[in-house]
Amino acid sequence: MLFVEVQGRFNMKQIRLKVVSACLIAGVSSPIYALNLADADKEVLPPMIIEGEILRPGFVGVEPDMGGVNDAAALLKRVPGANVNSNGPLSGIAQYRGLFGDRVNVNTDGASYKSACANAMDAPLSHVPTSLTETMSIKRGIASVSSGIETMGGNIVQRSRRGEFAEDDEIKFSGRTTNGVNSVNDAYYTSFFANVANQNHKFRLGGSREEGGNYDWHGGLNKDTSHERNAGALGYGFRTDDQN
Repeated sequence: MLFVEVQGRFNMKQIRLKVVSACLIAGVSSPIYALNLADADKEVLPPMIIEGEILRPGFVGVEPDMGGVNDAAALLKRVPGANVNSNGPLSGIAQYRGLFGDRVNVNTDGASYKSACANAMDAPLSHVPTSLTETMSIKRGIASVSSGIETMGGNIVQRSRRGEFAEDDEIKFSGRTTNGVNSVNDAYYTSFFANVANQNHKFRLGGSREEGGNYDWHGGLNKDTSHERNAGALGYGFRTDDQN
């Protein structure tokens, strides 16, 4: 008698549990069915591909303009905490958070450059003109040991123009040119960059020339302020089909 009563209560719990479960399933299945109908009416957009350079965390990068700035070090004025110590029209000295000169490491295309003389007339960022510079990035905070030997003032990475591969076997031509004049010292600059590429090969050629005389001011002629720089770039790139 006692056994039957316990068994009857257990069965009632099972019945109640089944009824509650069925109600839950019925309540949940209806919104899911309605959601599926709503998804069927949505328009599937085509995939969007965004191309660009991803900088690592802690890096700040800038891209040169089409023209007007010949000294690549002048690009540092756009970065918070960075500046340039003017040392002539083509040989600016990089400065970051109060430190400059040899305290700031400059890496151009994997090679670290230092000034060639005591007065820094051959500044590290003067080797590649702005017209042939693709991007310039600065490591914020303390630079890693692998960045260079002298990195107390930060690490600057300059990347020259290398061109891009084409998306298919069709040959793709691309290029750019910049030209300008400056009346204060009868200066001019001209540059070009051309790239021919397909899916596996690319060939690039670039050149730049800048020349100017001594500049005039209201007190007369400032002697020994003339400048001249010639730069060239030539390169070839290859990638396999697996790298496409």
